[in-house]
Formats: sequence, structure tokens, C-alpha cells
Amino acid sequence: MALGIGFNVSSNYTDINNKLVKFGRELKQKTYLKLMHQRFLKWVNDNFRNEGTEQKWQPLNPVTIQRRRLSGKGGVQILRDSSRMAQSFNPGKPLSGSKIDINAGIAVVGTEDFKAPFHEFGVRPYKIILKAHSLVFGPGGGMHPGIPQRRILPSEAAGNNMIQDVGNAYLKRITEQANK
Repeated sequence: MALGIGFNVSSNYTDINNKLVKFGRELKQKTYLKLMHQRFLKWVNDNFRNEGTEQKWQPLNPVTIQRRRLSGKGGVQILRDSSRMAQSFNPGKPLSGSKIDINAGIAVVGTEDFKAPFHEFGVRPYKIILKAHSLVFGPGGGMHPGIPQRRILPSEAAGNNMIQDVGNAYLKRITEQANK
């Protein structure tokens, strides 16, 4: 049976095909993961420097500031008395949990510092129970004031925005390279 109506196009796709092949050569998962890793590390480092990026961190307790001044250790910067936790996010530093695993297709920014979850999620006040007499709390212990939540990692929304921004910038770059 004959087709009552139709549309026929013929063209030479060589130019487009060559660009797609070149585009595929430019697209490198390892490069993209490294870019993502660098962007997330920058966010974490900026977050420490700014004492909270998405939400400002609650100021230090006056008792903590006094203790630091009396001991001569640290200043009034939040989570920066030794900078050990902030540095622990950087690959190659002690306690770093950051890595890039090309085979698994992941870039991880993290830390193995045992104190980090207490700050990331916060801790409610709790009773301190001592086995021995304490000069600070006396016999039996006392109350710990808790630790306010100080988010160290980006929220899911901020993380998704960074993924989009880095992905779009990377695609723009390789598109420009493929069109050369």
C-alpha cells in the first residue's frame, strides 16, 4: 500500500557525528569526579572559615571561651581551636575520609574525626556521671550543657546545586573543546 503522505530528509551527518565522537573523547569521568571533589572540599573549607555557610553557627559558650583563654589554647573561632577537624577533610591529612574512587564512580568528602558527628547533629544536655571526685563537678558529676548543631557538611539542596553547577560548567567546557 502506498503511503498517502510522507516526509523524506537526506543529509550528510559526518560533521555532527565527528563532533559527537570528539565530545565523547573529551568527557572523562575521572576529571568530573575530581572537579566535584574539589568543589565540595572548597564548600567545607569555606564553611569552617565562615563559621557556617547555609546557617551561621551558634556562638561559643562563654565558659568555653574562658577555658580557652586560660589554657592559652585556641581562640574564639568556632571549631577552629586546633584546625585539626577542618584539615581532616582534606585528602592525605590525618583522619581524612575524603577520597575519589574512579571504579565505583564516587567522590567522597568526609572525615573520620570522632567529634565531627557531635557537631554536625548536635548533642542534647546530659548528666555527667563520674566514678571519682572531680574538681570541676564535685562528687557525683554534673550536667553537660550539650553541643549545639553546627552543620559541617552541605545540605542535600546545597549539594544538589553544587552538582548542577559543576556539571553544567564541565559540559560547557567540553562542548567548547569538542567544537574546536
